[in-house]
Amino acid sequence: MQNLLVAGSGWGSGKTVAVATLLNGVARSWLDHRLAIAPLDWGLMKLIRCGGEDNAVLADWLGRGDLEMVAALSFASRLDPAIAAAHQFQTSSSAEAPSPEPSPSQALGQVALAPVWRSLAQLQRQYSGVLIEGVGSLSSAITGQANLADVAADWKLPVLLVAAVTPQTLSELIAQTAVARLAGCDLRGILLNCPTATAQASLMDWAPPKLVQQMTGYPVLGKIPYLGREERSVERLALVAAEFDWERILPS
Repeated sequence: MQNLLVAGSGWGSGKTVAVATLLNGVARSWLDHRLAIAPLDWGLMKLIRCGGEDNAVLADWLGRGDLEMVAALSFASRLDPAIAAAHQFQTSSSAEAPSPEPSPSQALGQVALAPVWRSLAQLQRQYSGVLIEGVGSLSSAITGQANLADVAADWKLPVLLVAAVTPQTLSELIAQTAVARLAGCDLRGILLNCPTATAQASLMDWAPPKLVQQMTGYPVLGKIPYLGREERSVERLALVAAEFDWERILPS
């Protein structure tokens, strides 16, 4: 069984694009042979959905609408789950008849992860591997007591960290990898994502891979170039995925 949690350095880092690229990579015959994973025998899961249209983005990048990321918990607001849960409770309470004061756990937006764990366990029984898209960043508050890195460590989920290339990328990655170390999660390495043509042209100025590795202590395992809409295809994603360091991403 192979599991992989795709986490981000922040909101909008490109986690869903990375999931699409990774899924396309493990579906290619050359990679199936190396990793002994059956084509497309992977479950897709969103750890917790907080706003967003992840399934639509996935369908757009892969050119197919039959793929769906399972999400056992969903909140309307694009916020850290602990905050989104509290916000949703307050919104629903204000729309109903007056009720007693909320319990401390409700006011703090406590998130029960049991449904998420059950959903993951079910996917693990159904598939050879599960790709799990995280929410926010590794430091995002999930339950009020635990961030995403804590959950990854507790559930023994290996992590691939995706960062959008911007002038702030290096400092964000230094902070996020420190969070990973503190939690003790199995961070395999970093993917650099270029969401714009400017980001791709500036990659060596903003986030040179050797400096990223030197400053964080984690290897850069791949780069996702900027792909305009006319360039997006499973064939193009396969070429991108072929350059990833799969031996470190999914060691046998």
